Amino acid sequence: MLQLKYPDSSKQISKSRFCWTGNTTDLLELIYALHANNCFNNGDISIGELAIGLGELLHVDLSNCYGLYGNIRRRKINRTLFLDELREMLKKKMEDSDTKEEERTSRRNR
Repeated sequence: MLQLKYPDSSKQISKSRFCWTGNTTDLLELIYALHANNCFNNGDISIGELAIGLGELLHVDLSNCYGLYGNIRRRKINRTLFLDELREMLKKKMEDSDTKEEERTSRRNR
């Protein structure tokens, strides 16, 4: 089992703890977006290398990353379907957190 270390820490994590449970194409859409924004190695990494590495970490076979990317590009209505969904879910989570915080504050002030 591969052991990874957090930067500047002695804490180790086991590779087997991470398992992507979503759609493989969604993961690849996320990886391509991260790659396009130079989020790894300041952009000095190929998409293939990044996909294979993250695929190994998350237990997903992304060896066909270029073919799957072609599927994403061929989408007619929304090419960034998963990223848009992530954005909306995060906004909703933040709004729900704001509402809960406002309710707690309101109860304390009574």
